[in-house]
Amino acid sequence: MPLGNPYDKHPQHRTSPVAQAIGTKYFTLVEIVPLKELSISVGERVPIASMPNLPGHPVYDRLTYNDLTTVAKENLE
Repeated sequence: MPLGNPYDKHPQHRTSPVAQAIGTKYFTLVEIVPLKELSISVGERVPIASMPNLPGHPVYDRLTYNDLTTVAKENLE
């Protein structure tokens, strides 16, 4: 969501870019803040930074399945 998610429960995500991702090791659902210099496509593998000092897209929040957008749920199936 390059322009943000207008339905997000977090006000800052309504106007800022966010992406929903799934971890490959533990299959954790997360919301990440895309790095400005990189664009993300659906299904693309990207580095996720679990800690602020690590390289990659920073994790903003953990998600449950019900927190995912309809498009994200469809891509999991």
